[in-house]
Amino acid sequence: MNKKKMILPLAILLVIVGFIGMAATFSSYSKSANAEKSETIPLDMEAINELQIDTGNTSIYFRPVDEEGPRVEYYTKGRTVNHEKMTSSVEGETQVIKTKQNFFNFFDLDFLFQSKSTFHIYLPDNELEKITAETANGVIEANDIEIPSLVASTTNGRITLESITGNVDAQATNGRINLENIAGETEAKATNGRINVVTEGFDFPMELETVNGKIVIQSNQEPTNATLDLRTVNGSINVFGSKDWDVSYGNGENKIKARTTNGGITIE
Repeated sequence: MNKKKMILPLAILLVIVGFIGMAATFSSYSKSANAEKSETIPLDMEAINELQIDTGNTSIYFRPVDEEGPRVEYYTKGRTVNHEKMTSSVEGETQVIKTKQNFFNFFDLDFLFQSKSTFHIYLPDNELEKITAETANGVIEANDIEIPSLVASTTNGRITLESITGNVDAQATNGRINLENIAGETEAKATNGRINVVTEGFDFPMELETVNGKIVIQSNQEPTNATLDLRTVNGSINVFGSKDWDVSYGNGENKIKARTTNGGITIE
């Protein structure tokens, strides 16, 4: 009987200590959730001809250069302020920018206090030969950029590229790809995501492929010099309102290739 009387107060004490510990942990997370950090890296366009961004849990935004000059702006908020590090190095004529997280917790409250990291990259036209951007759990966006080659890859995120002059290669796993007014060869591959293309015409080759999702191409005009190579396994194909379409237009020089497994293909 005495043992039972001793166990009850001890259990109550342990519960109180547990609540105090949880409150302290919650308070610590709450404070770290409001932390912010930003860094700026100038880009020497005379020293490099290629830019590589390799990151995770970060969104990447490419913009035309402004009065502050070519640069990379890195911003992070939340727990990543103290646990994520950005590095920049020049390898030959390639500037490589990476982020790395130096912690792992089995118990994490970050779902309550959303940490966020972003890159904003400001570039002049046609002073680089290639841009490669790769992330996970983040979006990639670019608009009004002239670049011979732009490669964008994300896992669990969206890719949106608008008004790009140059060849584009976009790959998304568990995410949508949106392409608008691309003046160059286009390659887009998605897994579990839709591919949307908006174009003035069919003046450049396209290769579009997704496993689970639709492919939609919107254009102001019908092809004049293109070949349509369209195939789907489980879905329908509709070209300008018809299920019967011409395979070749004009000399058929620009190949428009679209493949999907579970989804339809629409050109309108």
